[in-house]
Amino acid sequence: GQDGARQGRGNTLLIPEKTAFAPEITVPASVRLECNIERKLSEYVKKEASSVYPQVKTAPSVSAAIPGSVLTMQITSAPGWESDFAGSGRGKREMTVRGVLYEDGKERGNFLVNRHTARSKGFVPYRGTCSMLDNIARKMADDIAGWLESPSMGARLGDAEN
Repeated sequence: GQDGARQGRGNTLLIPEKTAFAPEITVPASVRLECNIERKLSEYVKKEASSVYPQVKTAPSVSAAIPGSVLTMQITSAPGWESDFAGSGRGKREMTVRGVLYEDGKERGNFLVNRHTARSKGFVPYRGTCSMLDNIARKMADDIAGWLESPSMGARLGDAEN
């Protein structure tokens, strides 16, 4: 029945208040500050995931050690973000996020979600990057919420499906 899919799922999901960049990624400080994508991505996931979990909460840091349903997320790649500062502004923006869902410390599923923008024609002003990334983050949050409905191991979401 209805509860089959919900089996093992609590009512509350805990996610990081910021989806941090992996340490090896170089993202220009100006992009980090202006676009605030780490916080926005978590905000969008919180909003979208509330269709799956009655309560979605954020914490400064989350890990498998916390009881209940916990989603860890990290931005693992962000190619194309620097090109604005070379003055060209051309090229696509792309982002990949890895997430792992834990239930009481046990891994229930994991995913890689990738989203990218189409190549832009001509010069894209600096602000353009933030709106592109914002768009990507919104799509990703939707992908992630869909996956939370029935988590699986090694899922490829968004443009990573191809």
